[in-house]
Amino acid sequence: MLTHTTNQNPEGLAAVWRAVHKLENDVEKIVPPEKKIQIWKWMWIERTWFIPTVLMVLASIGAGSWYLGALILDRHIGLAIGPIQNDVVQIKGDLQGIKGTLSGIQLRQLSSTPNNAQNVKEARDILTAAKKGNILIPDMVIQQAGTSFLEAAKTEPKAWEATLDFVSYRTMLNNQLLAVENASQLATTPVTEPLELRYKLNTPTGYKQPQLSVGGEVPSDRAADIHPLGEPSLNQGQPKGREVILVDGGAVVLDGMVMKNVVIRNTLISYSGGPISLSNVIFVNCTFLLPNEMPTREFANTILANSAVSFSTG
Repeated sequence: MLTHTTNQNPEGLAAVWRAVHKLENDVEKIVPPEKKIQIWKWMWIERTWFIPTVLMVLASIGAGSWYLGALILDRHIGLAIGPIQNDVVQIKGDLQGIKGTLSGIQLRQLSSTPNNAQNVKEARDILTAAKKGNILIPDMVIQQAGTSFLEAAKTEPKAWEATLDFVSYRTMLNNQLLAVENASQLATTPVTEPLELRYKLNTPTGYKQPQLSVGGEVPSDRAADIHPLGEPSLNQGQPKGREVILVDGGAVVLDGMVMKNVVIRNTLISYSGGPISLSNVIFVNCTFLLPNEMPTREFANTILANSAVSFSTG
């Protein structure tokens, strides 16, 4: 288990990164198996003219011998390179894990002085590269380092920019959750019994509305819902409701809203710190437009610490 220290050698980490990148480049230089056998595929695709020509040239050997030999050789090549292909996949997976560990170590170092402008920049660069490369940094590291920058943001505005990047990256990790996979399956499975249900979302001016889909069937007291805070549910009186609401894409304003059993994916989240009631809401691969104020800092801290968010103000 890795332990947290604040005096790691930056040059040592840089050397490790260089070694990782070199190994990654070496792996990429391995010729893909498809290229090794593409000549045989080409021969088969062009068989209408290629095989007769070869048979004419090699008629003395026998009409079927070359084709049979080609199939045998093709099979041997496949058997020979199969284990190599598996090894390459394993190495690439190991490299991704190493990158995640190294990125986590660097973020922990940078979070020891989160009010430093250079540290803010480097932390943001690491998180951007991790999202782009789908590098998984341990969620505990993201929570701890992100919280450090959040605390610094109370007096250092630049640290808030890094905090929002930590929050956004934390929601990318939620894509691995079984609950998210189940919600996607439920929301895309055709319903057998239609229900007349309504939901209301607010979208910031100038942004696209997200797509809503629903799935599952549960008693009304367990049903997913979205409606304005302080108003009754638009589905009040219904004996049944949907198990989950999937909000995908676009942008959403959270202020003044009630949300229950909702998965929000690939969405811009706007929240100004107003009254809100969230219960079992999962943000997945979202970006956040939040002012640096006490209610929004509390909201950001809740996302850093939890996969499923329950959060209320007002």
